[in-house]
Amino acid sequence: MSDEADRVVEAVGAAIGAAVGTDLVLKWVALVEVIDGDTNERGLWCLAPKEMTAWDTLGMLEYAKQLELAQTVREQ
Repeated sequence: MSDEADRVVEAVGAAIGAAVGTDLVLKWVALVEVIDGDTNERGLWCLAPKEMTAWDTLGMLEYAKQLELAQTVREQ
């Protein structure tokens, strides 16, 4: 990970901690849609702390997907 990405990871972790009122944020995943300014191509950027394994990241993304699916099929 680049120095810039490391700074983003640190800032996002601190912001999440501030939002939920804790100094200890163990795991988090951010999935960001980006558009290249030159080519206008869309892409996804997955950002997570270095300490997280790929398995942890995939598990959290799958859990979030299942939560969204459950909300989609819930009767209104």
